[in-house]
Amino acid sequence: PQGWEVKRIGDIVKLKNGFAFKSNLFCNDGIPIIRIKNIQNENVILDDLVFCNPDDYKNNLDNYLIFKNDILIAMSGATTGKIGIYNLNDKAYLNQRIGLLRIDNSILRKYIFWFLYCNSEQNLANAFGAAQP
Repeated sequence: PQGWEVKRIGDIVKLKNGFAFKSNLFCNDGIPIIRIKNIQNENVILDDLVFCNPDDYKNNLDNYLIFKNDILIAMSGATTGKIGIYNLNDKAYLNQRIGLLRIDNSILRKYIFWFLYCNSEQNLANAFGAAQP
């Protein structure tokens, strides 16, 4: 519409891929790792969590921290396009095959979330790959 600014989604959203945490280093306490199975019904649920100790890794894991109100989206498999919002104040890490969309503007964040949520079936239809979408 007249007077509206037009931008590509990539100009307003920071997209981050998760880290490939080693399952043999998972532990029973520490910092939780959010996996695809934790994205359910527009939320990030904390059932069946795994944890890690950042000292077990040479990499700086701060790049994979999830913050309150970050949007998470499944990026592979049958759950491609499944989306949820991380609503907790506690820090957590982003596992591989999950995309993090960080948007500073709260109104724009809600719009992008619902746009992606309402189009999740179309997003899955557009995903393709050799063995998994």
